[in-house]
Amino acid sequence: LTEPINLHHSDRDFYSPPAWNADLATRVNAAGGKLRDFVYPGTNHRLSVSSQRWFSPAGTVDGRAVMLARDIALFSGEEVR
Repeated sequence: LTEPINLHHSDRDFYSPPAWNADLATRVNAAGGKLRDFVYPGTNHRLSVSSQRWFSPAGTVDGRAVMLARDIALFSGEEVR
């Protein structure tokens, strides 16, 4: 991989398990790539807050705006935080 990549997922995402993303980031970065793995706690697969409190506890923050800002920064050549 020659271009940087951002991965975005929930810590509760069963479509894209966090352990898979962490492992992929480790392997890509060890091979000289640049892959950032961002986790959005308590959100669902769409990075939004679920209406179900058992899934998204009180205080969970919607991650979509942060995800978009991170991707815009990546494609603009800015530092991604």
